[in-house]
Amino acid sequence: MKYIKITLLLILASSFLLAGCSGSLLQVRSWPGMAVDGELLYAASGTGVFAVRLNDGGLDWRYPVEADNKKTFFADPLLVDGMLAIGDYKNTFYGLDAATGVEQWQHEGTRGQYVAGAAALDDMIFVPSGDHLLYAFNMDGVEQWTFETDEPLWGGVAVNGSKVYLPVMDWAVYALDAKSGKEVWKVDLAGAVVSAPALGEDG
Repeated sequence: MKYIKITLLLILASSFLLAGCSGSLLQVRSWPGMAVDGELLYAASGTGVFAVRLNDGGLDWRYPVEADNKKTFFADPLLVDGMLAIGDYKNTFYGLDAATGVEQWQHEGTRGQYVAGAAALDDMIFVPSGDHLLYAFNMDGVEQWTFETDEPLWGGVAVNGSKVYLPVMDWAVYALDAKSGKEVWKVDLAGAVVSAPALGEDG
């Protein structure tokens, strides 16, 4: 009987933890992703994205206006052309007005979480996802192409010239053509890559 009670307690505790991960009972915590411009610090953390004034630390806006446990943010926001591009942990990617926090568009339908930040090149946004796909959106959030890998994409991408450099948990780094999403080359490494590549000034 004693062992049955202990087992039941462990099952109950696990249920609460899993519910917390789904956002149904407990608020999910995350590490903050950040971006900054000349006036505002943008922080994506927990159930919101926050714009904080650099001069006095005051809050300019938050998205969503009211906390929503169905939206949890881990990834670094991307500032591009007056827009803040950010993915949440519930498979939705957003384009927000950087000055006001008003949602301009959203893209749904991925099967994995957005953990890593996106990158932009010309008129395209490149978004790694936990569903093994790199998504290419235009500035209106319309999908242009996808590139599939064998493992989740937890590291951010780097862009340069006409190429996108993609680290993957399948022990490889890929170079893709930015316009088409076609593989240009692939380098096999000795372990999973979970951070963005660093590019030198000379490319």
